Amino acid sequence: MSGDSPWLQSLKIWSLRQTRSGSVGAAQSTLAQDAIDLGDCPTQYISRLEKGLYRCDCEARALSTLDVYGSDEYSTKGKICESAVHAGVLSAEPVPGQSSPKEGEQPKLETKGGAVTFEVVDSPPVFKTKLRNGIRSQFSPTKGDTAIKFVAP
Repeated sequence: MSGDSPWLQSLKIWSLRQTRSGSVGAAQSTLAQDAIDLGDCPTQYISRLEKGLYRCDCEARALSTLDVYGSDEYSTKGKICESAVHAGVLSAEPVPGQSSPKEGEQPKLETKGGAVTFEVVDSPPVFKTKLRNGIRSQFSPTKGDTAIKFVAP
């Protein structure tokens, strides 16, 4: 655990406590207020999260719009905050002063940040592409073990 990020260490400790207390299923509530708080949204190891409900904070920043896979259900190989903008649970605006994107390019976007709540669910067979909220998600034929689905606060 010593080489893991702080949020992953917290997750491992929480998981160990839940296993010992026999209440692993209790974390799988469908109410947003029962979500496990991860602090800042993780940018890696998302696929290691167990099924359940989570909450994290997206920081205000420019977005990497290429790391979104899927629509409605998103691949855990993508980024949470970018996927949240695509899903419409986090707002973003074009970066001021940028020139119009060329055909086929996506505009550069930035977000003011905010909290998002998502559920780790079973993965669909494929992750479909869709243009939504200024981001075209990518198609991925790879089925993972899990996916994320955003929950309204």
